[in-house]
Amino acid sequence: MSGTRSASTRAPATEARLNGAALVVCSYGSGDRALHGRLQALGGRSGFRETVAATLFGTPRIEEVVATVHGSPIVVVPLFMAKGVTYEALRDRLAGLSCSDRIVLCPELGSHPGLAPSVAAYGWRELQRLGWRAEETGLLLVGHGSRRHPASGRATARLASEIGNLALFADTAAAFLEEQPTVQEALHSCATERVLAIGCFAEAGKHATRDVPRGLLESGRTAAYSGPIGACDWIDALVLDQAAEGLRRNPRHDGLGV
Repeated sequence: MSGTRSASTRAPATEARLNGAALVVCSYGSGDRALHGRLQALGGRSGFRETVAATLFGTPRIEEVVATVHGSPIVVVPLFMAKGVTYEALRDRLAGLSCSDRIVLCPELGSHPGLAPSVAAYGWRELQRLGWRAEETGLLLVGHGSRRHPASGRATARLASEIGNLALFADTAAAFLEEQPTVQEALHSCATERVLAIGCFAEAGKHATRDVPRGLLESGRTAAYSGPIGACDWIDALVLDQAAEGLRRNPRHDGLGV
């Protein structure tokens, strides 16, 4: 993830434009009610005129939400980890709306340059809670991966590489549900006695809450699972930062832009 932008840093010019804008945070739509409730609660501290949550495939759908907001521009933050198939589907659907000239499509959550240090700090806190020493523990980032679009796997692998460069853990690796290495393969290759796994998922859907724990259990290794990063409230600051970045990149809001 390139760039020097840090979390929750907005330019004054961008701040001044928030009052009239609408923020729409769009997730895939896995039925994560806790996530939707938290995103809706962003409204009181986002600075936007209105803040609403939408989904690409669940309820409420992005088209329905965009049709009801009154602010302009409509700033859409994709709660996705990669600019892959899902991101492209969102962009295509927004482009087909009659109000597309009011929409600013922001960078996806996974591209935020502050994500790697945020995930690393989260992993460190989890190890403190477990009573495990970071220098003796491997960190495994588990992403979805995709046979249809390489961006999904690349995003998780890049995140693992950036966290590995911080040298906080004995080892840092990536694993995938639909690519190799699988969770079991990655764990078998890890030389540390203990492994902390973090789900690179923006929602607590079945992949994050069922498939990853199953893979860890089937590996037979000593491993703890922190759950998906989308369940963490520190994600909210990155969401707001991506919204500000979208406005910065597209100051005239004359189309999707990003």
